[in-house]
This record gives sequence, structure tokens and C-alpha cells, in this order.
Amino acid sequence: MKSQDQFYRKKDYKSNIDKQKIIDLKNQKRLIEIFDRYGYPNKKIIGGYNIDNDNVDITVMLLHTNDSIRREYFMPKVLEYIKHGEASPELYANLHDQLLLYNGEDQYYGSYENKVDIPTNELNKRRRKIGMPNYGYQKWRLNTIYPDQEY
Repeated sequence: MKSQDQFYRKKDYKSNIDKQKIIDLKNQKRLIEIFDRYGYPNKKIIGGYNIDNDNVDITVMLLHTNDSIRREYFMPKVLEYIKHGEASPELYANLHDQLLLYNGEDQYYGSYENKVDIPTNELNKRRRKIGMPNYGYQKWRLNTIYPDQEY
């Protein structure tokens, strides 16, 4: 599914946008079936994230779902999975913030590197509600661990 998701996006996307939309809808339908039958396809369900030397994380496919289905189905499901420790809060933040950004609005959680016009203390309150670390923590952590590289 992930290979299909990226097939036209990696080459000549604009000429094949209709074909890509068909793939995205097919993957969306299959993800709903997987969520309904098995729950969130995390490490417990599918094994490690590097199966056959291919990262099987489904985030990119969820980011290519229909806006209304994402809002009404996937985002509430992912919130439930987060509460049970089955999905990452960053996934929810990405799903939410991407919708806002694509619709010309500001991010809510600051999950993308775009400029955030929200006071940091308010942003951190929002992030804490879904279990995310404070804004800027990941960058600080990587710079501390790998001081010779800039993040």
C-alpha cells in the first residue's frame, strides 16, 4: 500500500493525479478495514517498523486520505489509539495540522516546521493534552545528542 501511495508521487505526479487519487481512495478504504478489524497497525500487530528493509509506518497514507473521512473517522480513531498507547501523538498532530495548513490556516500543535504564530506556552498546553513533548524539544534533543549536526 505504501509503495502504491508513493508510486506517482515520486514520478510525474501532475500527469497522473487522477490515477493517484484512485490509489489513495483504495488505500483509504483498506485502512478503514484494517482499523475496524485489527485496530491501529502498530508494532504489536504487524511487527517491527522495518519489515523487509522497508519502513511500514502508515502516516504518509493517512496524510493522503480524504479530508472529511480523516476528520470524521481517522482522527477520532487515532485519538482513541493514543489513549491506549497504540499510536503516536505526533501522528494525530500531523493529521490535524496538515488539514489546517492545506486550508490556509495556522497549525494547532506546531507539528510542522512552518512558522507558528502561537505563544509557546499555549502551544505546549495543546501538545500536552495529546501526549506530545514541548515545542522545540525534539530539535533540542537531537542537537544535544548529535552536537556536530544541525537540526
